[in-house]
Amino acid sequence: MTTEAQDAASRPLLQYAIDPATVAFGSTVIFTLTASNAGAGEIAFAPGDTIRLQMPVGPGATDLLVNSTVGTTSLSSGFVFAQPQAQPGTFVVAVLEATTIAPGAALQFQVSGAQINKTGTGGQQATAISLPVTESIGKARTGTSLVVTKTLPSLSVQCAADPQNVGLRQPTSVSWTATGATYVVLMPGNLRQDCTGLVSQGVFRNVIAEQVPVTTFQVTAHTDDQRSASATVNVETRRPTITFGPQGLPPIGYQDGVTLTWTTHYATGVYLTPSPYPPQVGPSGSLAVVPSTLATDPNAPTVVFALAADGYRGPGDKPARETVEVRLRPVEIMSFGFPRKPPEPSFPVAVVQNGLQQIAQIGVAPNIYRLTATGAGGPLVRHIGPGPWLAIEYFGGTPAAVAPGGTCALSWQTRNAASATLNGTPVTLTPSGDVQTGGTTVSPAATTIYEFAVTDASGHAISNKTTIVVSSSTSAGTTDTARVEP
Repeated sequence: MTTEAQDAASRPLLQYAIDPATVAFGSTVIFTLTASNAGAGEIAFAPGDTIRLQMPVGPGATDLLVNSTVGTTSLSSGFVFAQPQAQPGTFVVAVLEATTIAPGAALQFQVSGAQINKTGTGGQQATAISLPVTESIGKARTGTSLVVTKTLPSLSVQCAADPQNVGLRQPTSVSWTATGATYVVLMPGNLRQDCTGLVSQGVFRNVIAEQVPVTTFQVTAHTDDQRSASATVNVETRRPTITFGPQGLPPIGYQDGVTLTWTTHYATGVYLTPSPYPPQVGPSGSLAVVPSTLATDPNAPTVVFALAADGYRGPGDKPARETVEVRLRPVEIMSFGFPRKPPEPSFPVAVVQNGLQQIAQIGVAPNIYRLTATGAGGPLVRHIGPGPWLAIEYFGGTPAAVAPGGTCALSWQTRNAASATLNGTPVTLTPSGDVQTGGTTVSPAATTIYEFAVTDASGHAISNKTTIVVSSSTSAGTTDTARVEP
C-alpha cells in the first residue's frame, strides 16, 4: 500500500465538528455534534457501525463536564445517540439499519444540559479540552479529536428589587446575580458584598429608598483587574392609599352598631377618629363601634369617622384621608305620661325611640316633670304639670287585655289642647279645671295599638300610644291599665 493510501485509510470517513467550541466556566450548554460527508462518494453504514464521542467528566482542569447527567438526542433519522451505562462522558452513535450518507450530507446529534466545570489550568484561565472521537464504520477503525475551550465568562450583573413599590422609610431588598466578578457594590448606601465562584448571587436586605418619588439603585460588579459592570433598578416611593368602609349605609338606630373596615398601603402610621381606643390602628383591620357613643354632639344627625394615613407626600400633596359618614335615625318621643290616671299618684314614664331619655322633676306643689330626649335632631322636650306647654298627662285603657268581643274603656287627660284625635278620628276634650279630659269605649277584634294625638292653638302636636291586648285566655275580671306602646 502506498503512503498516500495509508494516510487515507487512517483518516476518518466523516468530518467532525462540535458547537459551541467555546464555553464559559460554570455555564450550562447544549452541544451539537456534526458528522459531515466531505468526500466525493457515498458513505455506507451497516448495523454495528458506531461513532464514539468522549467528553471528559470530573473536577480537573482537563475535564469538561461536572457530571454525566445530561440528555442525548439524535437529530438524524435512522440513528440513535445514547450514553452507555457505567461509561460517564461516553456518547455512542449507532445505526439502526443499513443506510448511506450522500456527499455533502451531515448527521447531527445533541448533548443537552451539559454543565461545564469551573476548573482551568493555572486557576481560571482559558483551557482547551480534547474530546476524542472514535469512528468504526465498516472495516475502518480510526480516530480524531475535537477541542472545546473553557473560558472566563463575560463580566455581567443583573439586579431586582422586592418590593419595587414602597412607602416612606419602608425597606426593600435588592437581589443580584453577578458573573465573573470579585465583589459587588450597591449605591446609594455604598454597601459591599463579596462574590463566590464564577456565578454569584446575593441580596442587600432592608435598604431604604430616598425620600423622592423614584430611587435608582445601582449594583456594580468589580473584578480584581479593575473591570466593572453595572445594572440598575428603580424603586418607587408611593403615597399612602386608603380603602375605608362601609360606605352609603342607611340610617341606623341610636343604639345600633357598625363595623368599620379599612385597608391601607404604603403608610407609616394609620389613625382612626373618633375611636373608643387610642387613635393609632394597624394598616388593615376592623372595629365594631356604636357611633352615637362617640359623637361630640349627642344630638348630631351624623357621625363622621376619619381614617388618616401618614407616609410619603410630594410637594403640595395633602395627607391621605378617607371618611365614613354614619347617619342616625331621628329621635322620637313615642309617649310621655303618668302610668296611672290622676289623681292616683305615680311617677311619669316615657318611651323614646332612637335616643336617650331623662325625666327630671322641676317643680313641687304643683309637681312638674320634664322629659328630655337626646338623639339625632334633638334635644326634644316635653312637660307634665301646670304650665304653658301642651301635655298628655295620661292615656290608657281599662282593662289592658280583653277577650274577643270584650270592651275596654280608654281615657285621657291633657293640658292646653285645642283638639284631639284617636287613631285619626276626632274625639271630645272636656275642660275640667286646668286640664282637659275625655274617654271612649272600644271593642277591638284583635290586639290593637291606639294613638291619642292632641294639637294646641298654635298647631303644635304630640301623641301617646297604648296597646290593648285581645286574647282568648284573658280573664273577664282583669282591670289592668293598658301599657304604653314603645
